[in-house]
Amino acid sequence: MKISSIVVTYNAGKWIEKCLASLRNSSIPSEIIVIDNHSTDNTLSIIETGFQDVRLIRNKENAGFGKANNLGISLAYNENADFIFLLNQDAWVEPNTIEVLVKKQIENPEFGIVSPLHFFDAETLDKKFKSYIKSSKAVDYNLLSVTEKEQIYGVRFVNAAVWLMSRECITTVGLFAPVFSHYGEDLDYAHRCKFHNIKIGVLPAVKAYHERPQETPDENRIATGKLLERDENYCLGVLLNLKHSYLRQWFFLLFISLKNCIIALVQFRFKTAFVIFSRLKVLMRMKELRLVRKVLKQPGAYLK
Repeated sequence: MKISSIVVTYNAGKWIEKCLASLRNSSIPSEIIVIDNHSTDNTLSIIETGFQDVRLIRNKENAGFGKANNLGISLAYNENADFIFLLNQDAWVEPNTIEVLVKKQIENPEFGIVSPLHFFDAETLDKKFKSYIKSSKAVDYNLLSVTEKEQIYGVRFVNAAVWLMSRECITTVGLFAPVFSHYGEDLDYAHRCKFHNIKIGVLPAVKAYHERPQETPDENRIATGKLLERDENYCLGVLLNLKHSYLRQWFFLLFISLKNCIIALVQFRFKTAFVIFSRLKVLMRMKELRLVRKVLKQPGAYLK
């Protein structure tokens, strides 16, 4: 059985040692592949000095999360990996996390993606992760018996900070859609899993830790370019959702955008109104995005 662990890095000097050490110390061995998105800090020197067993691939530019992961997933898949483990640069796992995930996924092959509980610290679930699993029994993990914790609980979505993906999942669903830049590709992948009748689950028996801000940032402090990029990827996620027809999603996005733009103007939130109004550029990409939807419906989308 071959397991490949993939970490995408960009200026990850603050976390990368803890991240890679957790993979190296795993109770089950895995090949570690790092895709670096042209870091300008000490990320590469830390890897080259302390983790010479890591397979390091350097991008000449910041390709974003999805496209960089696609490089690693394709490499591992084409070299016959049975399982592919995605781990964020600012996350780390306990020694038994991967081994237990693999064992449970083998026992429950209907789950193409299985994730552990995501903690922010030793006692606190990551805030966004908790919102993703709030309708699942796994959210009350402290109330579960040992036997119940060893069950996989289905969820609609869990962020790709810590994903164990089966080979069958990748064969069926494919890679991340490269139309996304830095946000939204994992939610789109979850939609495609549902389209292909592949389940996503959370296993409360094991943990991972994700060190990221827990409070929602004030939009007024976020650069307009960053807001535009984030909102564009939100729109792409709506329009590419295979659960509904393209026209249905197009008119839904148009209606909700007009409504929210008017509300923002009335409230004198002109920056927000400008971002929403800019959605017209995405709405005008009808021909392109219809073609993308056709690709996403195909088994093994974007695999070569």
